[in-house]
Amino acid sequence: MTRTEIAEKADLDIRTAAAYAEELCRAGLACAVKVPSTSKGRPGNAYKPDYEKVKSIGLALTINGVDAVLCDIRGNILRRGGFSVNLESESKQTVIQKILSIITAYTAAAGEDKIAGIGVALSRWLRPPLSVYDIFEDLAVIINKHVDIPVFCGLPISVDTYAVRRDYPSYENILVVHPGNVLEFGVQIEGDIPADNRRMEYEFSHYPVDPEGEKCYCGKIGCLENYVTASAVVERFRKHSGQAKTFSFSDFVDRVAAGDVVATKIARQMGTFLWQGVAESAIRLKMRVVTVFTDCDYVSELIMKLYSSGDYPFECVAFDNKRIVTAVAAAEMASFKTVINYCPQIFCRSSPIKSTV
Repeated sequence: MTRTEIAEKADLDIRTAAAYAEELCRAGLACAVKVPSTSKGRPGNAYKPDYEKVKSIGLALTINGVDAVLCDIRGNILRRGGFSVNLESESKQTVIQKILSIITAYTAAAGEDKIAGIGVALSRWLRPPLSVYDIFEDLAVIINKHVDIPVFCGLPISVDTYAVRRDYPSYENILVVHPGNVLEFGVQIEGDIPADNRRMEYEFSHYPVDPEGEKCYCGKIGCLENYVTASAVVERFRKHSGQAKTFSFSDFVDRVAAGDVVATKIARQMGTFLWQGVAESAIRLKMRVVTVFTDCDYVSELIMKLYSSGDYPFECVAFDNKRIVTAVAAAEMASFKTVINYCPQIFCRSSPIKSTV
């Protein structure tokens, strides 16, 4: 884009637009190329993101280990590593030193290319109030003290919205839901993860879906999480079938696939209530694209049927979460957020990934 095009798209004075463009170039996030002059004057400059020279680092931390990637700005993996973790025998100091060593190695591997940012997907099980170990809530701050690179941190379910955005780049508002051990609720609004995402997740979990249900610990009646989390579903099935305590959600899924009447009824209730909560949240938050990851094919198929049978102001997609590499999504989050934070007026309105700040 030329300075004139940038100024028009960003609604800026041409000198301001040029200054922003030069800033991006100095930061290694864009480059200037000569374009033929439309008049008798000298050739002018046009600016484009310097895809080949911009890299990012993505880290995904769970209670079992660290997955780390070095990616280009398109999300292609250039280097991948990591290590397993035993938090009962390894200190926070040891784990963080290993992480810093990986960052140092990846920075060296990038050579003269720009590391735009570091994205961190930090498991909720390493954060308060769920963590039973030395918590890693301050990991982004710690990394920032050691490297002069912007660091961005989010819950894995929220970070994964950047993987969905890769396939739907024109959509700014994305919702990703996963009913696992807890009811995960990942939101991206105008290209960013809201600061109050945890509050939104809590409200979603306690959305009342059954007026005749049990009273929840939060004080409401028939809250969503009590019908769709893995433990709640297994508990409900065991109550109606007399299964042993060793019965797992995987066993429940097998029963549904085998056509078990009780399991199928509970799975149908799970999918119906889950869609009720998802649809309400998506409409209220003005989402553009929605995807629900479940570990039960019956529930996933039911949700798509419920979506197809209605008229909704958003697109619900059957996204295969097995192809999401959360560490890569974290790297993509870092690339996206770093460029936006560095120069929002230009990038947000001229990039192929559209957003507003």
